[in-house]
Amino acid sequence: MHIAKDHVRTHNQHRTVTRATSSFDRRSIHSKGRRSPSLALLAALGAIAALGTVPAFTSTAGAAPLEATGADGPSPARDEIRYARNLSHAFRQVAKELAPSVVAVTTVDRPPYEGQRPIMLPPGVTQPDRYGKGSGVILTSDGFIVTNCHVVRGADAITIKLTDQRELTATIIGLDPDTDLAVLKVEATDLVPARFGDSEGIEPGEWVLALGNPFGLEQTLTAGIISAKGRSGMGLATYENFLQTDAAINPGNSGGPLVDLDGRVIGINTAISSTDGGNHGIGFAIPSAMAQGIVNELIERGHILRGWLGVGVEPVLQGDRVLPGAILSYVAPDTPASRAGLRTGDIVLKLDDHAVGTPSDFIRVIGERAPQSEVIVTALRRGRSIQATAVLGERPTPAHRVLAIAPSQPPAPEPPASAPDTGAPPTAEPSPGAPSEDARAPRDGSRRRERAQPVD
Repeated sequence: MHIAKDHVRTHNQHRTVTRATSSFDRRSIHSKGRRSPSLALLAALGAIAALGTVPAFTSTAGAAPLEATGADGPSPARDEIRYARNLSHAFRQVAKELAPSVVAVTTVDRPPYEGQRPIMLPPGVTQPDRYGKGSGVILTSDGFIVTNCHVVRGADAITIKLTDQRELTATIIGLDPDTDLAVLKVEATDLVPARFGDSEGIEPGEWVLALGNPFGLEQTLTAGIISAKGRSGMGLATYENFLQTDAAINPGNSGGPLVDLDGRVIGINTAISSTDGGNHGIGFAIPSAMAQGIVNELIERGHILRGWLGVGVEPVLQGDRVLPGAILSYVAPDTPASRAGLRTGDIVLKLDDHAVGTPSDFIRVIGERAPQSEVIVTALRRGRSIQATAVLGERPTPAHRVLAIAPSQPPAPEPPASAPDTGAPPTAEPSPGAPSEDARAPRDGSRRRERAQPVD
């Protein structure tokens, strides 16, 4: 699906907010006076709440944490200031270390724009070039950079600006619209690569920082926490497993890093959730565990190979209740699924040892497997548990996807004993020409209008 970028000439821009919490709080926030640690912590958080957006160019020079003592030991008020200074010091150190690894991305789209329908213009009138802005993270010293696919897809020219003010022309090495990631390359040998961390190990409540180029304001640092993990079903990409954060993410932040207090990249900022285009404090980042695998494969071969079963999946509904699992809304003939004996109406509960809670879980697990790998499918069929072993095929590329099912509409599933026929439009595990794939890619190239929206 093509996602139009937020261009400086349009009003279609959105905001997002993020906070962050890491092991730094637990190590450094403690009480030496007579006040309880919990009260001191609340006071310290109150003191830092006014920090808001912290520009990355804030001086890293500063006095050591204030150690004022009175007749009875450290002053409680000064303890609170010291706690706030410690956290502020951590923010500054991250900004100082990370800044050289974060770039500003500027794109130029020349008419006719990608996905644009032909339009009639008066004689002598031409469409102007369209400009977009985003962010990126340096991967290697020799010029590989990761950003979001929606930042650069369709661009006729891409310029990377470094913190030393150099501007370099970038080329696209590979795009993966299914995860909204892209790899660029510039000619350089002295870049500073970012360090990547473990997104699987970070927990809700830990401090994180976002650095990027919002509204063209280069090297802007914001702070927040991890609000949740494993967000999916947002309609932003085929394969979703987002980190949710309340750190401020705005147009121009897309492709920039979300980092922990050790300065390690744990996510690539991608989108916000907003009903009116404003900042509602809900942002989404692609976790580093997903991004690193995609990036390495894009560098190696320029595209992504993914496993494919050849089925469509829907949520499992029982009245108004959504049950765990993914119901097969259709099984295409002559596919890995049909050869494994899977049938329309089967309710998939596990793929190997991975529990399938939602159709998004099913889509992600199959997509992460390599073609020709085996997967054991555990399912319910008319109330009985079954197992089938499927050898995955290779997911067809968008240019080669054709409808694999003869009927113009998928056959109705056999209603299993534990869940009635849902009648809902299928959310498909990517299969050739699946209805959900068409829904993910508006043909006019317009920006998605769902609640969750990408930000450049």
